Amino acid sequence: MIRVGAEAVENRDAAVGILVFSSEAKTPAGGPLVRLAPSRYAVVYDPDTADTLALKVAYQLARTDMLTAASDNDDTQIDPELLAQKVQEARTLLDQVTQVKRGISTARNGLDKAESSLVSMKENLLRTLDEIDEGSKGAVRR
Repeated sequence: MIRVGAEAVENRDAAVGILVFSSEAKTPAGGPLVRLAPSRYAVVYDPDTADTLALKVAYQLARTDMLTAASDNDDTQIDPELLAQKVQEARTLLDQVTQVKRGISTARNGLDKAESSLVSMKENLLRTLDEIDEGSKGAVRR
């Protein structure tokens, strides 16, 4: 897959390439955003959630690579250290967002299971009360 991306970049005479995958399991390396090589990125876009955050970060990284390359070739004033710091900050924040989303999903699944168990217990309790009610009708003395 990486070779296909490299060929696509070369065929288009592009300076930067972003491979987009539908899940982390399909990426060549784990994570929502991976730097494969200089100016080459793999990013996850899950169409089920339509979350574009990783794509936005990948786009900004690609743009940063282009600005850095341009500043090497002309008089553009870019602070490469500050840029590298901000890029690392963005990647760290993206990883944190991904972890929190996983935690929320896990918690949501746990709450759904707890709610299902609660509904089942309530139904069992009501059934037991009905059985008590039926059984006690014949036992009531006047």
